[in-house]
Amino acid sequence: MFVGRVDPFFKAAVTKAFALALERLGEESCPRIFSDFSDASGRPLTENLEELHRTASGQLTSIRFGDGAHEKPCGDLGVLAFTHPGATTIYLCGQRFATLAKMNPALAAALILHEELHSLGLGENPPESREITTSVMRRCGR
Repeated sequence: MFVGRVDPFFKAAVTKAFALALERLGEESCPRIFSDFSDASGRPLTENLEELHRTASGQLTSIRFGDGAHEKPCGDLGVLAFTHPGATTIYLCGQRFATLAKMNPALAAALILHEELHSLGLGENPPESREITTSVMRRCGR
């Protein structure tokens, strides 16, 4: 589940947020996020899941997590997580993400699901990061 060495506080926070994200994918409305967005070629992300022969939960469990606190994107205080379209590793911004996960578990889970969308090919700008997270929260945040 993790790449590289991770701090125990970070690991515990990510594990809880991941479990909540997985739980949310089991609810009726949450998996609809995969039909809300498309990859760069215009294919709905649901088709990318089908091509991989995975469910939304299966895709999430295939993803690995790393502490990206020392990576360039985490230098921006507004960034809590990042990955690239099609990547299988999500980097979370260390203690900043862990603190958010403790204070707002629903948002932390939504950010993990947001990054899962990127793992299936969703780009960014457009849509804007905030738009993606808002859509995930609407479908999966309760």
